[in-house]
Amino acid sequence: MRAIKTILHPTDFSPHSLYAFRIAVGLAREEKAQLVVLHVTPISHPDVRHPAPPELEPPAAAEEELKAYRREMEVRLERLRGPIGKLPVEHIIKEGPVGPTILAVADGLPADLIVMGTHGRRGEAKWMLGSVADDVLRKCKCPVLTVKLPA
Repeated sequence: MRAIKTILHPTDFSPHSLYAFRIAVGLAREEKAQLVVLHVTPISHPDVRHPAPPELEPPAAAEEELKAYRREMEVRLERLRGPIGKLPVEHIIKEGPVGPTILAVADGLPADLIVMGTHGRRGEAKWMLGSVADDVLRKCKCPVLTVKLPA
């Protein structure tokens, strides 16, 4: 089994992502790995089937609003550092289509493991909304652990 040196945790700050974050922290501590926490700001793109939750949708207006949005995402990422202690953590914010951007960051690190939350949609809801986790699972070169909130 190959050593886990870098764990990537993509987050949209949903309860599913926050739960997956706790698991990623535990694994990073156990493996003595670096944890990279990534937030992808979705952009309007024809291939984007996975819009951000309304409260996280970046404003389409002025440059100042986009800067304020980015600062808010930086603050949210910084809050995720709190319970980690001395664990090496890096925060990254990228813009682009969510699934492909996660894959590009994973390749660029390179990540040894991705730990991400999933909403666990099935059937028509998944077909209509798509699934970032499913996209990453199918196309990623490294192992992916998807985490669903406990029932």
